Amino acid sequence: MSLIKSAWSHFISSSKADLVAQVASLYGVQDDTEMEALALTSLNGAVDDANMHLWEFNKQEESGIVMTAGQAHVEITDNVYREVLAFIVKASDSTVQQHLTFLPWVDFQRQWGVPTSEGTPLWYSYFNLHRTGQIHLAPTPPASPSTFATDYTLTVQYYRRMPHVSDEDPLYVPREVEQLLVYGGQKRMGMQLQGPSHPDVMALAALESKFYDDLRGVDKRSPDENLRFKLAGRRWPYNPMPAAGNGLPYWWIF
Repeated sequence: MSLIKSAWSHFISSSKADLVAQVASLYGVQDDTEMEALALTSLNGAVDDANMHLWEFNKQEESGIVMTAGQAHVEITDNVYREVLAFIVKASDSTVQQHLTFLPWVDFQRQWGVPTSEGTPLWYSYFNLHRTGQIHLAPTPPASPSTFATDYTLTVQYYRRMPHVSDEDPLYVPREVEQLLVYGGQKRMGMQLQGPSHPDVMALAALESKFYDDLRGVDKRSPDENLRFKLAGRRWPYNPMPAAGNGLPYWWIF
């Protein structure tokens, strides 16, 4: 199985030590274990807040996933935030054989329970979304023909959660996101040291908010297919003459 990072994964952020140093330096501390621990915790809080948004740069693809005959799940390697698509690929020529339909976990359980019927999988659902987990398939990959598991593999695309700074060193995120995390970390560290109403904390909060807007503005000013900082969703096709009275612009992102 191969994990293909998003198109911008080569823009690697600074190391954990560098990010911690940037946050802690604002408060004049260096080589202070307790303050560095606070800076790291603050950075991870900034990551958690950033993960409330669904960024295009976090779209991932895993291909070549092996399906085991009679087994209703396959393992995935990253932290799933939201599904995109899944499809079965013929190993010999890499052609797409079957697109799978996603069901939320509760609906998947209601319809299939523990899948026992065998056949070409048609449905899928994620279990354990908040950390590395599993994709459940229904029907289960068949034991007959016995070559199914070797003739076909599974490819999935999904949005991942940005990992904590403490869990991935360096971070695989666009370089532009680094400053957003630093501002967020400094704000959270300042709240612990100076209180939430301190003028410096309020200034850092304003910088963090402005940086969110600036990142999204980059894509709005460059409406192409290589979107990194927009919220994930759909792009309406260009329509030079929209229906009268519908109130929509020529293209719309949501």
